[in-house]
Amino acid sequence: MGKMYRACRRKRQRFFCDSNQCYAGQYAICNPFLAGFEKRLGKKRVSVLNLKTIREANDEKNLRDLKKATGVFFIGGRQWRISDVYLNTLAHAGFQDILARGGVIAGTSAGASIQGSFLWRGDTKNHHILIGDHTQGLGFLRNSAIDQHILVRNRQAHLSEFIKIAPHFIGIGIDESTAVVVIRDCMEVIGKSYVAVHDAGSLPFFLLGKGQKYDLKERKVISRDKSPQGNALR
Repeated sequence: MGKMYRACRRKRQRFFCDSNQCYAGQYAICNPFLAGFEKRLGKKRVSVLNLKTIREANDEKNLRDLKKATGVFFIGGRQWRISDVYLNTLAHAGFQDILARGGVIAGTSAGASIQGSFLWRGDTKNHHILIGDHTQGLGFLRNSAIDQHILVRNRQAHLSEFIKIAPHFIGIGIDESTAVVVIRDCMEVIGKSYVAVHDAGSLPFFLLGKGQKYDLKERKVISRDKSPQGNALR
């Protein structure tokens, strides 16, 4: 989270916490994240984006401040809810614009999975259905499928069969208290646990720990002295 805060602070503009997942009285899910952002970035620079319908996500008046944003954070819950509201809308285009101008897109749990191009565990019935009735993510990380809570919930091998039948995708499984930071084609692991990488050339999967980096274009682990430089998180 520190890298995300620093990237946003450099721009001196606005940061949005998406509360789309805060449904049916579940606003307590959003509050800890919102409080953390306000403490680190300042209350005046943090806003809640609370859109619930496609119509709202296509309404320009709801998106004015998004044009000045330097980052968006998607909270956890069910990833299909994010897809239902934002996929292929003006808001979705606004998120892509944030990345294009060097901003930050981040998220936790479902907010991480939605960033892939293939939506893993996107079924409306339950999260045990791996390929469900929602299969398109927001695509911030191209040609990817992203899982979460992998070691805590014994999910570390779940993406392997999918990658066998769809080898152009890369599967990224992220454990709790762990994240990946993507700068151009370099993916770096940060946090306390591990990330499982599912690549068609290295199945079933391999684990990367804190500080290890992976080249998403070349599909290989990067040695510490060959890491690319860049300042755009995506």
